[in-house]
Amino acid sequence: MGRDDVRVERWLVQSSEQAEDLKFIGSPTIQFDGRDPFASGDEAVGLMCRLYETPTGQSGSPTAGQLLEVLS
Repeated sequence: MGRDDVRVERWLVQSSEQAEDLKFIGSPTIQFDGRDPFASGDEAVGLMCRLYETPTGQSGSPTAGQLLEVLS
């Protein structure tokens, strides 16, 4: 998208305590400005894998199109 104003941080969540503190709802979790645009609010917090709803069904990550939509 040609955006050089975006800063990406990676966090390694290694304990249940960290997951609770960060309100971590599974890996991978993607946040923009501290908000998870793909969360419904009903997810459990903890160390687990995460599935995303995509146009073709559940996946381990959002599609590039979904990410671009959030960044637009």
